[in-house]
Amino acid sequence: MQADFQLYKLATKKPNKAHSNNAGHVLYFLKKSEYMPNGYWHSNKWDYIPPDAIYWCMLPDNPIAIETQDEASDRAMNEFLKQQYPDVESRVAMYPLIKLVWTTARRYFEDARN
Repeated sequence: MQADFQLYKLATKKPNKAHSNNAGHVLYFLKKSEYMPNGYWHSNKWDYIPPDAIYWCMLPDNPIAIETQDEASDRAMNEFLKQQYPDVESRVAMYPLIKLVWTTARRYFEDARN
């Protein structure tokens, strides 16, 4: 089996920030222990090397967060409110009522579609 990543020995090369993913992590392989007789992989910050680590490799970046339906609805409602009511005090004062109507209407129309 061919590995599609570069595996480095910690004794010869240490990771740096440029090797880390967007969360600042690299993947370490730790040598065998009493509880893990074959060794194991462990993701950790690039600047903290676990004591039993013997190899490391780069990790892919974490995926971007996918907006949920509720988050998309909240964003759409807030954009609508900003367009309709430029005055911040007015938006803040009516927000609880509009949020209730907005979510109720959204659920009603979603139920009608299904």
